[in-house]
Amino acid sequence: MTRALFVLLLLAASTGFARPKVRPKPDVSPVRQGASQPTPLPAPGDDKTGDLDPLPKQNVDPDDQPPTADDDAPPSSLFDDDDKTPPSSGTTSSTTGKKHKTKEEENQEAALGFGIMCCCFLFFVGLIVLIVWLVRRSGKPAQPGARVNTGAGVGVGGTAGPFHLSVAAIALDARLRGTVDARVYALGGAGAAGSPPTRAAVARAISQALLEQKENWRWFGYGEKPLMYAFGEADLSFRAATDDFKARANTAVSSPEGELVVYTLVACANRLLKGVTRLDSPAEAQEVFLERSRVQDHEVFGGEVIASPLQGGLSEAELTQRYPEMNRLVSSVGG
Repeated sequence: MTRALFVLLLLAASTGFARPKVRPKPDVSPVRQGASQPTPLPAPGDDKTGDLDPLPKQNVDPDDQPPTADDDAPPSSLFDDDDKTPPSSGTTSSTTGKKHKTKEEENQEAALGFGIMCCCFLFFVGLIVLIVWLVRRSGKPAQPGARVNTGAGVGVGGTAGPFHLSVAAIALDARLRGTVDARVYALGGAGAAGSPPTRAAVARAISQALLEQKENWRWFGYGEKPLMYAFGEADLSFRAATDDFKARANTAVSSPEGELVVYTLVACANRLLKGVTRLDSPAEAQEVFLERSRVQDHEVFGGEVIASPLQGGLSEAELTQRYPEMNRLVSSVGG
């Protein structure tokens, strides 16, 4: 817009100076100004100076006489130079004040301002959309099919929910601890040839080993967190439960008179697992471990077994202090 105004001013100035110079013709004598005019000769018979004595003639230098000028001639200071012309009335000086904008220029400036406002608005809207998209993307949970290293071995979780976290614990005679451990290893719960077992293999092995000793069950405990539709939430819940029961096992006090050992299975699957309504029913406890002994690899992405105490056995007093969620089975030996 500034360039356009500058070009318009240049065009206007050039138009004014391109007009032909018209020099006004003053009503003056053709005699050059500043020169002496000749004195007209007197007419015959009109000599009125005959009776007078003529004055002696003096040698007068024409250059010493004052110049005479026509009274009707304009001042010589205005037109004594051919390059000086009167200011033209058709041009507008650039120093006479502000130039009024035309309606077309005002419309162009208004359109330009409106366009700038629209561009700014679109920029801010796009920036807000980008920020919202980045926030949502950062809060998106990991894909359920991703490999996670939580606990024993590496397993691949499924891609569908809802996810179900369950904790099932059995307390039995501490003298059977070696038998159960050997059976878990034989069933593939400890891996083969140094390779870690899958989560589902861990769940199947401990469940089958405990079912073989169901006559020696004394206490049973169960807890769950079902209907988790986000893999991230399910994975965090699995880690928290595993850390909790590991801490209990590490702090459990083994005593010479301790007669109980607690095996806890923490499992997280991409489907609902069988639960219980009573904690004192051996039949419901048996149904829980029967289902865990049949889970598939693609169904379980979290599986961990914790034995408590780390060595030896627990007394009932220590068990009720460390595992207040467990109940005595009514039909078990000594129940």
